[in-house]
Amino acid sequence: MSVSRQTERPLFGGAGRAWRAEWERRRLRNRVTRALTMAPRGGVANDSSLLREMSLSLNVEWYARDLHPWDRDLPVERRAELFTAELMADTIVAIRQIFERLAEIDAIQIRVLEPAEPHNTILAGTVCRDDLNATRGCPSPAMSLKLLGLQYRVSAGCF
Repeated sequence: MSVSRQTERPLFGGAGRAWRAEWERRRLRNRVTRALTMAPRGGVANDSSLLREMSLSLNVEWYARDLHPWDRDLPVERRAELFTAELMADTIVAIRQIFERLAEIDAIQIRVLEPAEPHNTILAGTVCRDDLNATRGCPSPAMSLKLLGLQYRVSAGCF
């Protein structure tokens, strides 16, 4: 009984996602290599530029989510602590999801802005795909952000 390659691979997640990410990276590398191909010069075989290295980066800026409406009656200090904890956790999730969904991206330049006017920058930095793997076992979002190289200032548990 023969099995098609379609039924061998999982449809969602796991090895299927890794396979697709690698395929997308190879496809992009091939497109760049073809773009470097020049018209041959008289009598020279394989006369083209060789790709040594390539990387793609993404610049992403977003507004932080404000506190949940249920938490707006809490004391100011508690609201600030909750906002800080949620922002850190949300940022880690967003970074992971961007890298999962955009396999060809190697680095993300991030800026997270305050949800209310005047929209000051709360958190910023550049995250490399390889650095994200180093934070897999880190239980603390604050430590994960530091390991990723993101810059922020927290005083008494608040931004």
